[in-house]
Amino acid sequence: MRPGVLRPHLVRCSSAPDLYAEVDLEVTAASKLRRRMELASIRRADLSYAPSRFVASHLSKVTGRRLEVIRPPALAETGPRLPPPAGLPARYVLHFGQLRRRKGTDWLVAALPSAFDVMPDIRVVIMGRAAQDDLRKWQAQLRPWGSQVDWLPPQSREIVRAIVANATAVVQPSLVDNLPNTVIESLLEGVPVIGGAGGSIDEMVVPGLTGELVPMGNVAALSAAIVAAWSVPPPIARGFDWCSTDVGKDFSPERAVGALLQLVANWHSMRHVLEEPRSLDAASR
Repeated sequence: MRPGVLRPHLVRCSSAPDLYAEVDLEVTAASKLRRRMELASIRRADLSYAPSRFVASHLSKVTGRRLEVIRPPALAETGPRLPPPAGLPARYVLHFGQLRRRKGTDWLVAALPSAFDVMPDIRVVIMGRAAQDDLRKWQAQLRPWGSQVDWLPPQSREIVRAIVANATAVVQPSLVDNLPNTVIESLLEGVPVIGGAGGSIDEMVVPGLTGELVPMGNVAALSAAIVAAWSVPPPIARGFDWCSTDVGKDFSPERAVGALLQLVANWHSMRHVLEEPRSLDAASR
């Protein structure tokens, strides 16, 4: 902090760049430079925090600096809702957002054939942006079950909301993440989320109440969870109020903003304590 400036230098850590690059198999000179720059910014800051315990813990170990955990504020949208686009199945399991390795798309594609074999009527919608090589690979893997999978490009926010709200369940099995908006938006809509028991998804989903968590990378377990979510009646029905759960309450704007203000207030208090002896010494001279 510069002398005489009473505002702390505060950094919000939105990712773990080294983990992301490693899992996505994209460790390059550019990713290494980005990592060095981001870690340097944390070490220079007076205060640093991350939305998830997962990222905060990792960056604390890497930088040797303490990172706090402050959840982002989240509120359910209340505006007019569009109907889902024509042509989608009446029931479907949804995977959406960024389609890539660290978001669990590879894991999901590997798990779907077994789920289709158990329940041939399962329908899946996969929606979002992907590298063309990855998209062709996944479509080739699922070609024998092509009639059961709908591939959609990125959509407007209003249409995404309609598609999410109409889903039977959302599958977002990220390997590494930082409280992704796709999961928050799904839970706010009262749609069960299936994810991995790690990578920060486990910090939002309560098994048996708002979704299910499966062992990280376990293809058979993910397949079984999808089959269970498709059953009638499903183990977790749509329409729950995530905001009223203990986990969801931490994402309320009041708590999220309050936690950030408290972090800064604690810094000011500690700074005052550390500088007080210096002031007394100066007065005695």
